[in-house]
Amino acid sequence: MEQVQCSEQELITGLQSFGAFELNCKWRILDNDYLMRLSDTIISTIFSKGMNVREIKCSEVINSINGGNSNAAVEEEVIKHVLHLYSKPFAVKGIERFSTSASSPAPVVAKPVQVNMNDIQNTMELDMVKISVFRAKQLLSQPSVDREEPYKRWKMEEFMDTWKEQMYGLSGDNGTSCEKIVTLELCKNLSLVEHVGTDKFIRRFYASDLPTDVKDRFKLLFQVRNKWTEEDLKPFVDGIVCTGKSISSLLIKNTRSSMVKVTDPTTGKLKNVRMYSSR
Repeated sequence: MEQVQCSEQELITGLQSFGAFELNCKWRILDNDYLMRLSDTIISTIFSKGMNVREIKCSEVINSINGGNSNAAVEEEVIKHVLHLYSKPFAVKGIERFSTSASSPAPVVAKPVQVNMNDIQNTMELDMVKISVFRAKQLLSQPSVDREEPYKRWKMEEFMDTWKEQMYGLSGDNGTSCEKIVTLELCKNLSLVEHVGTDKFIRRFYASDLPTDVKDRFKLLFQVRNKWTEEDLKPFVDGIVCTGKSISSLLIKNTRSSMVKVTDPTTGKLKNVRMYSSR
């Protein structure tokens, strides 16, 4: 702590933002391939066992994964950590909402209820949006048969249909329709959408994989695509915009802008669009 200029809580929050967790008095980050495999095992187990996604008991998931074996194949804290990654905080039964006026937001008022704190800490509600993003990542990370590209480039229609199939029937118990959680908005910082003639393709392109250095990031982005719209660039540069600054100021400093006539893929008509290119 003496070498870090922040409070202990700020340090913990920072570590957690990178997906780190504490195990045996040490902070750790799971290998991404292992995390993806374990996430798939846990999520598949929850749904195959018909568990209530609004009230997941950690102990039930742990027993299902490890088969009740005391010599656990996967440590309990690792399973709990992965569950937390795809969960919302569990809402304690007995909490109700009421409002004194139609215009004011309803405050939360807790009734006196008998609760077991251990049960609360070890009970979670799955976040179906996070599950949907995970399934999209799985599809985008499928290897390509083309040796020149590491990941599969999907036809958009095929990708969306396969994604919906992965999520079909998983959202009903949570009151969330499949249409709301299978949307390209969730993939904006995970993928590139490309137009080839009348066809539309999508492929893996994670913002988290890009360099953290501003100049290096823009250099790579312009190697991938010569010209970008601000809308397309935004998901990939949001993380390097300084506090108190705007994305516009970042683009002015690091790119060259120009007005270009492009064909609208929806209407087929020409329109003027501001594009950003390398300086």
